[in-house]
Amino acid sequence: MTKELTDLICPACGATNKEKEFIDFFCTDCYHKRHKVQVPYTIPDEIVIKQCKHCGIYKIRRWYNTLRETAIDIPHMFKGNVSDVKVISLSERLAVVEFILEEEKTTKEIPARIHKTLCNNCIKIARGYFESIVQIRGDKDWVEMMKGKYERALTNTFISRVKEWRYGIDLYIGSTKAATGALRLLGLKIKKSNRLHTEKAGKKLYRMTYLIRQPETEERKEENNEEQEE
Repeated sequence: MTKELTDLICPACGATNKEKEFIDFFCTDCYHKRHKVQVPYTIPDEIVIKQCKHCGIYKIRRWYNTLRETAIDIPHMFKGNVSDVKVISLSERLAVVEFILEEEKTTKEIPARIHKTLCNNCIKIARGYFESIVQIRGDKDWVEMMKGKYERALTNTFISRVKEWRYGIDLYIGSTKAATGALRLLGLKIKKSNRLHTEKAGKKLYRMTYLIRQPETEERKEENNEEQEE
């Protein structure tokens, strides 16, 4: 009884069907070479780079602070039998890209174009969007000092509105996560409350309010005591 052949070996390169896929008796690579089959690939004719017309950040796949950073997204625009894609230079009008196509290194100049738009944060700011409110209460100088500290600690979000009161201000913050992160970073004692805002996919969404109050000084305590005695 003849033993059944279970492994295929490419007669051109010696690869087995455990290492590569086969077409007939040849691995796919050698089959394409023998039959001069062109493997599909995509090289972009133009690179469109979005730029926020309000804050100036850039985007190809995601938002970056500078044009140079968007170069990391350009290799994802090349598809198929293209490898080792490297961006040599990038400007608002031209990208110079090096890559390997069909085992040959190639350098190509690809036109670039800036498309003005609005980033997600600036769209939310324009609509007055916010997820939480940080209230700062105290003397005018203390409130201004604390506002500056809080703004420096706040990252990855925006302040859509500042509302002034006689004894303080309200900061309308775009992200609750970022708002609480800044509060933790500063180590501030706060009071918090929430208010039902809406429901999304059956889940209740709340807007948080955080109160920062100026610690009472000895001088202010004496003034309060005198007012109570009167």
